[in-house]
Amino acid sequence: MDNAKAVAVEAVAASERKMVDSLKDMVKIPAISPLSGGKGESARADMLESLISGFGIKVRRYDYVDDSKAKRSNLIATYGGAKSTLWVISHIDTVAPGDLALWDHDPFDPVEKDGKIYGRGTTDDGQSAIGSIYALKALIDAKAQPRYNFGVCLAADEEVGSEYGIKRLLKENIFGKDDLILVPDFGTSDGMSIEIAEKGVLWLRITAVGKQVHASTPDLGVNAYRAMIRLLYEIDRVLHGKYNAKNPLFSSDYSTFEMIKHEANVESTYLVPGQEFHIWTAGYCPNTDRR
Repeated sequence: MDNAKAVAVEAVAASERKMVDSLKDMVKIPAISPLSGGKGESARADMLESLISGFGIKVRRYDYVDDSKAKRSNLIATYGGAKSTLWVISHIDTVAPGDLALWDHDPFDPVEKDGKIYGRGTTDDGQSAIGSIYALKALIDAKAQPRYNFGVCLAADEEVGSEYGIKRLLKENIFGKDDLILVPDFGTSDGMSIEIAEKGVLWLRITAVGKQVHASTPDLGVNAYRAMIRLLYEIDRVLHGKYNAKNPLFSSDYSTFEMIKHEANVESTYLVPGQEFHIWTAGYCPNTDRR
């Protein structure tokens, strides 16, 4: 195994240019949840399935159709004849690019600069997806006989709850109780940071209801926007003041509570809005008393 290991490591190092090109090819294909205005991961999964199959590796594909009728695609590939598997689980979806005017270039046209690749999803989680694929290829080419099988899981829908990704895959009897799992969803430049736990996550959509009127007669209505501003300020003050426990297991050792999205209320500049919508995200430490 030691010789095969050395051969595999050398093969990965020799594949650096191909890995960079594969990552750039992947990033060029948007894979955004329909809940964030995208079309899902199917097109990107097509590209990755073709890449893996082109190496002579068998791919199992799990497609699930969501409420918008989009195909949410997951890929599985393994190597080895052992009883248990070491899995590298990556996700192939990305968050939306946000305001394109704030980018220096097209986020889906990746750019190489100073030894880095800039584009939406290069780190989260493209580096892991491509790295695991080439690691799998290297083990197969080296004819390694590892103590554990090596498994690559490329999952959908991680950014918006994993309903059509890992949650569905867990019901397919893919993973064994004695398997080992690596989830390289976070990285540093030197690759030396290892997380062993994840915070809990919560999304809140808050609605404030008032009474819509013409802005020249505000006393006849109730401004939902003003009410929301006051509510958000109070929520922010209370959450950060009350839920401030720290946990050294996490690289950011505190709970986070952030206002992230303000939805459109009225299009006219002459109306007092009668409804206001806002979304929060919270990442809370497990030891947080959430009462």
